[in-house]
Formats: sequence, structure tokens, C-alpha cells
Amino acid sequence: MADVLVVEDDADLVYIYRTALAQAGHQVTMARSGPEAREALAAAAPDLIFLDMNIPGESGVSLIEHIRSTDRFQNTRIVVVTANQLMQRQIDRDDIAAFLVKPVSIFDLVQMANRLTE
Repeated sequence: MADVLVVEDDADLVYIYRTALAQAGHQVTMARSGPEAREALAAAAPDLIFLDMNIPGESGVSLIEHIRSTDRFQNTRIVVVTANQLMQRQIDRDDIAAFLVKPVSIFDLVQMANRLTE
């Protein structure tokens, strides 16, 4: 399937997202903070990123700006996952593929990954 980076600091969600996406056939890398996400991005260019906007060490908005300013991530799709619906106003919709509001169903998460990486 696809290489997916999940940036999420909640340990329970990390486990749930990783398990569901891996069972769907995706290769999953996890990052629990902004610096961990940057390390993962330095090592590989994922096909898809699920990005929590409230992560330790860096804002999600800043991470999106970094990703979009790097040529090798031009084809990387970003899905924002957050509990803060107001966050939609702070993000340029052209920079992301989708916006999911927590709580996110596992079915929706996997379907989104499958659809965006076909």
C-alpha cells in the first residue's frame, strides 16, 4: 500500500492508528512530537501524513509550512487530525488533503488513507 507517517502525541491513539493502518496494509511510521516528525521526514518522504495539530515541540501549522516548503514532499498528502474545529481557520486548505475532527472513527481513518493513496 503506502508509506504513512502519523504525528500524534496521545499514546492510545498512536497504538490504535498504527494498528489499524498496518492491518490495512500500510507501512506506518509514528512520531509523537514535532522534532520526531522532522526526524522521520528527514529519513523518508511518506505518501501520506496524518497530523495532529497540538503536538509537543512544534505547532502543526509550522510543520505543515515546513513540509510544503520542501520540494521532495510535493506529492505528500496531509490530513489534519485535531479536536479543535477552530483550527480549520488557521490552515491554508490548499496545503492539506483533508481535515478530520477527533474523535475519528478507525473506519474513516483507514478509508481516508486508502482513498488518498490509491
